[in-house]
Amino acid sequence: MLNRINKHMPRALLGFLLFLLIICPAGCKPVQDYAASAKAERLLGEGARYLFLNDYENAQKAFQEAADLRPAGDVFARIGLSYHMDMKFREALPWLEKAFKTQPSQPWAIQVALAAGYAANQQPQQAQDAMNKAREKMPDDAALLNAIAYPMADAGLLLDDTIVMLKKAVEAAPNSGMILDSLGWAYFRQGRYEEAQIVLQRAAMLLPDSVIRGHLAEAQKAMKKQREERKLPARKNKLAGRLP
Repeated sequence: MLNRINKHMPRALLGFLLFLLIICPAGCKPVQDYAASAKAERLLGEGARYLFLNDYENAQKAFQEAADLRPAGDVFARIGLSYHMDMKFREALPWLEKAFKTQPSQPWAIQVALAAGYAANQQPQQAQDAMNKAREKMPDDAALLNAIAYPMADAGLLLDDTIVMLKKAVEAAPNSGMILDSLGWAYFRQGRYEEAQIVLQRAAMLLPDSVIRGHLAEAQKAMKKQREERKLPARKNKLAGRLP
């Protein structure tokens, strides 16, 4: 599950750092306002590392302890975002709901993560409502768009909206092999194999990476199968015409 980000940064750790490095400069309060408890900060980092190691019991313990030490909206949001980046959308949902209840004004990425949590929890109307709010303040930051959208693409969640986010990311960074790979994989997950193959071929040219090559191979295999299936009716009709 995590091999897509392993070469660059573990997803759970990326989720933890996104809040500090990307989301906050986009409009949050300064990070130092959030760092009232050094121990809580340490526990948030530990929780993210445990997620990366698939040690969910200790991750939950670390996150809960951090939340107990500092029950604030940003702490809940960072826990939820860490789970989102690890594709644990249902686990993310209660933390994200707490974040909005405690601190209603949350960054765009947290709004999207909330929508993904609702979608994974089979709450389509709440998911759409959350995504509608997120659309109003979608950033132009390609790295942020890709980081938030890729776990959703990989899980097949809210693919129409995920593709919109990734297309915007590609517009901002058209020569990023990683972002093109994300878009191509989202197309693949939506069953748009021809578009997936075209985008993934370009991604593989820009970034020779084993994961991207694997995605391209999957798309090519699906395209071949789809073409064969389209030929079947014609073959059956042709065979039927030869029968006495």
